[in-house]
Amino acid sequence: MSRTIWFRTVRAQAEVKVVVSSFALVLALSLSQVPAQETPRIPDDARWKSVFAPCPGPLIVDLPEVVEVELGVLPKTVSRRALGLWAASLRREVIIQDRAIVLARSNSGMLDIPRDGTRRTLTWIQALTGEQSERLMGGGVWASDLPTDAQTSLARGFYGMKGLLEDLVSGEPIRCRLEPILRVLVPGRPGEKDRELGIYPGADFGDPASAAKERPGLGPEEPLNVKASEDGLDFGDGAVHKVKDLVVKIQKEFGRRYDYDNRLAEAKLFVKGRFSRVAMETALDKVLRVLPFAERTVDAKHEVQEQIDRLLGDLARRETDKAKAKLYESLIKSPGRAMTAGQLRELFPEFGKGVASDTRVTVSLELGLRSQGIGSWDLPDRFVDGRLVKSSMAKNARITLRP
Repeated sequence: MSRTIWFRTVRAQAEVKVVVSSFALVLALSLSQVPAQETPRIPDDARWKSVFAPCPGPLIVDLPEVVEVELGVLPKTVSRRALGLWAASLRREVIIQDRAIVLARSNSGMLDIPRDGTRRTLTWIQALTGEQSERLMGGGVWASDLPTDAQTSLARGFYGMKGLLEDLVSGEPIRCRLEPILRVLVPGRPGEKDRELGIYPGADFGDPASAAKERPGLGPEEPLNVKASEDGLDFGDGAVHKVKDLVVKIQKEFGRRYDYDNRLAEAKLFVKGRFSRVAMETALDKVLRVLPFAERTVDAKHEVQEQIDRLLGDLARRETDKAKAKLYESLIKSPGRAMTAGQLRELFPEFGKGVASDTRVTVSLELGLRSQGIGSWDLPDRFVDGRLVKSSMAKNARITLRP
């Protein structure tokens, strides 16, 4: 699976499209022309305290070892749905206990499938109702109208795309649609490498802002509210603790001795609010539980390709341009069709203006899931050669589904 996102650097006054497999690579590619100064790291306590400020306590979170991207911000009023989607981006499950909220790693449902996205996405697409499937392949479906599993899958895919994740969590308009993608291999000149170019027939998706005016709102959601213990150990607004240090602290406070898997001793937890002994013991039992070793059931690669081909076939049948539909159908049956750039340009005039018409190219068909919000979001400021660089990212991403 790869992701296409749109990146804009204000200083350069230019827009660049980059196909990447990780969000961190976008920043590296976009700002690698000149050496950048190191951005001071925010201490863990301050970073996570800011992230979870809107979330009520008592709260205990199993923190990821490394977070390479800017985290999405939780809404001011945090609902069970909102926190669940935000946590899913880090592969965490929300567990509401009697006296605490727990975010623990999980291998259940959409959290079990690797972040590569293809199998995860196909799973929820196949579970859609007829009406939802029709909209997903047609004019698009609002993410907030999709089932919980689908939204959870999107949240995992939006890891590293702060603006889209925040909109999904807050219930803001994000329109999703399945689209065909043409991959065109252009042979390089002598001494040069071949180039792969993309053609995206779904360019008519447009800005969803006007369509969003007709979209019904998400409706009021009940905020999360867990009653704090009346006495016990109070962590205030929150702090990051290593497991080994937290265990020492609670042993001293509660006068008990605890055993745990010492492989987790250096793992970090964010703890907020007041915990009684029972509340803390129950929460740590969830957070420090090691996921079981088990065989993963995965469809064979050819079976995944068959699912993709069926969806591409549905899109081909919906194509109103008969010549394009015929091309799609032929590429499903025989991937890697050879043709001239001129022949391809007759169907898709936007294709490679710099490619000579008589150049023999190889064309393949792939399936993409487009997710588009409204506007863009600002990336963290960077200093390059002592100059401030402000950048933004369009709320527009395309996941390419590959077996």
